Amino acid sequence: MHNVLLGVFRTLLKLWTESSNKAYSLPITAKQEIDRRINCVKRQICSDFVRSPRPLTELKFYKATELRLMLLYLGPFLFHSVVKQPYYNHFLLLVSAIRILCHPTWHKTQNAKAKSLLQLFGQQFKNYYGEQYYVYNFHLCSEHLSDDCLLHGNLDAFSAFPFENYLQIMLHYIKKAPNPLQQFKNRLGEHLKFETKSKQKLFKQSGENYSIITNQYNSIISDHSNDRYIFANDHVYEVQNITKNRNEFKIKCKKVSDLIPLFDKELKSTTIGIFHSAKITLEPDTVVLDANGVSKVLCIQFDKIFGFIVVLHTN
Repeated sequence: MHNVLLGVFRTLLKLWTESSNKAYSLPITAKQEIDRRINCVKRQICSDFVRSPRPLTELKFYKATELRLMLLYLGPFLFHSVVKQPYYNHFLLLVSAIRILCHPTWHKTQNAKAKSLLQLFGQQFKNYYGEQYYVYNFHLCSEHLSDDCLLHGNLDAFSAFPFENYLQIMLHYIKKAPNPLQQFKNRLGEHLKFETKSKQKLFKQSGENYSIITNQYNSIISDHSNDRYIFANDHVYEVQNITKNRNEFKIKCKKVSDLIPLFDKELKSTTIGIFHSAKITLEPDTVVLDANGVSKVLCIQFDKIFGFIVVLHTN
């Protein structure tokens, strides 16, 4: 959260948008084009994300969750053909490596690849932007982050996000100025005593079919709206129907065909769950999948680009 998103990635965005007369500076027309694209996709964000993207003019107000959405999901599409090609390719090194390190299994099986991508990212950063901007966050990200994942698990396993989320709860426990520690201790004791129910799963039934369900990964899956795309067996599917067989939810869906990589310079985007196409084409055959065996896919569209990005964060 602090190292990659609020540190490295926000610095990149600031260098692009707040500098002038530099090779990497974005002209006004480029910034306006990115904001136009953001405006196109903000209503297409699926339910797994709590915030819609805001224009780059509000960058100083961005929360870490918005930066995560931009880095790992929207950025490769929003910045495509707008940011100059060398800087865009450099940005993709960070995207690819962090997506690998956020994944529950790739952070181990592809750790060496992620480390080489981050080291290349650090080397190129000095050449493109200058060593004066290569601060400690960039050193940590380039040289140590992948090794930390081997020790502690994927990035979400030791991220600061849970601590930040709990700060709001802590503040609500304190009602007045005197004795804040005692107040927190008492309220926390009450919370632990009476909060016995786990988070409720979301289900909406319509006759024999279900229009909305939540699977074991806490992903909201629907047969309509922005939650109708899923990923399984290296393919993207569009949900057609959801039924329940005994205690298991089954998803009837059709495979989205003609998907190609968005980029393939250092790493093929399809290997890290990023696809695109000029239109959505469905194969005629219906496939039945177990709801607990699929991942969620964020689908965005602007101009003549359809982007499909496998969702890594569902908690």
